[in-house]
Amino acid sequence: MNDPKVGVGAGPGPGPGPHPVPLPENPLLGTSNAKPAVTGTSNTNIGVLGQSTGSSPAPGSDGVLGTGQNGVHGQAYFSGGSGVLGEYMGPGNGEGVLGTGTNGVHGKSVVEGGRGVFGEHDGKGFGVVGLSVGGIAVSGISQAPDQAAVQALNSGSGMGVHGLSQSGIAVFGTSQSGIGVSGTSQSPKLAGVDGVNSGGGMGVRGAGDGGGVFGTSTKSDGVHGESYSANNAGVYGINLGGGMGLYGHSLSGAGILGESGEGVESLGRGESGTNAGVFGKSSASDGVRGESFSANNAGVSGVHMHGGAGVYGYSWSLDGVQGISHAKDHAGISGSNENGGPAGYFKGNVMVTGDVSLINQDCAEDFNMSGAEEVDPGTVMVIQEGDVLQMSQSPYDKRVAGVISGAGSLRPAIILGRERPESGRIPVALLGKVYCKVDASYSAIEVGDLLTTSPRPGHAMKAADPLRAFGAVIGKALQPLAGGTGLIPILVALQ
Repeated sequence: MNDPKVGVGAGPGPGPGPHPVPLPENPLLGTSNAKPAVTGTSNTNIGVLGQSTGSSPAPGSDGVLGTGQNGVHGQAYFSGGSGVLGEYMGPGNGEGVLGTGTNGVHGKSVVEGGRGVFGEHDGKGFGVVGLSVGGIAVSGISQAPDQAAVQALNSGSGMGVHGLSQSGIAVFGTSQSGIGVSGTSQSPKLAGVDGVNSGGGMGVRGAGDGGGVFGTSTKSDGVHGESYSANNAGVYGINLGGGMGLYGHSLSGAGILGESGEGVESLGRGESGTNAGVFGKSSASDGVRGESFSANNAGVSGVHMHGGAGVYGYSWSLDGVQGISHAKDHAGISGSNENGGPAGYFKGNVMVTGDVSLINQDCAEDFNMSGAEEVDPGTVMVIQEGDVLQMSQSPYDKRVAGVISGAGSLRPAIILGRERPESGRIPVALLGKVYCKVDASYSAIEVGDLLTTSPRPGHAMKAADPLRAFGAVIGKALQPLAGGTGLIPILVALQ
């Protein structure tokens, strides 16, 4: 049992690695009913060494085989030592240590910082591999309240834990009261947990009765998502049970903040007919707040592609929508319409506490035109019957109603009686500045002259006869015309 050729109890020699020890002619067999069958002790080398040199095509056997409650039991009493060290030095795939049974391999360490089971690979392979046909390949259990069941450490630049699955879950964590999977990183640029899916699926997915994914940070983002796709979000939330897809809560800052390289952008989408795409709630500040540093973009932008309102405001006690601007030349609320429709629409009364400034010049009203004639801006119009107007035909006509608005550079500031644009009604200036067709062939027109209808259809002339002009005056000339016909600005003042 102590044959020196076996190497049991041998003296100093090389450390872990291939050991070309002469093999005995008769194998060593130890049996015992109460004590260890084979015991090896060494102060500097291996206590017990087992080798199998069988090679392909002849299959090899086990270097060390143990059966029983603990088939092989090893103990180490010095720092850096291993209770059991298994090595595979041959070509192809092999195992340094292979265990079968209830616990295939059981490792135990009572030293703080030690490892119950330690796997090491000096090349590009795996230190520890778990393979299971129907169960869990690697399972870790910890009774300590502040320690992990499985811990992976990479002191280089690689991954601490790498999970690979063809169809199932690569890495799965579950906990009755603590965290299922926890990742910690000391790098300012790398994540504690990083999930990558190159097949179109999710990189990281969380599900639970509490938060599906929960992130916390004392100096940076609790949860950080990045996407390089032009059509997908960095962080995407969906709720199929009627609740919110994405919810943010903050005690002092923004509940949800979205940033884009072309401005600040927060995008929400609601798949339900009753729930909002973006929902913000605050007990002391703005429910939803957007900020932009771009001169051409809004802090908050609402877009509706299917006929609804782009931005909708609703309030029980204050203004539904309120706008405030600190710029001297800009409005608190501004509206525009790129298709020719109204820039603003108010259903109900309008209250104004300051001045109402109208950029354009005249006050006009829409009238129906006589269908027998075509008229253009600047034409003098008279009443035909009711609200139907026709082009003026005779001098000093007391039926004069005004001038068709919109000639030259002047446009109506207010249009009364406006209906649908396709109704055929035309705005006629009743008050203010407007360009008017005039005829100075009867008398030269000076600034300030009263104007009345002319014998020339649709034109005005100087009111030279005060008695005939009473009740037929259109307004006053703002520009002279020595002779002939022309288009001059006038001040409409019917009298």
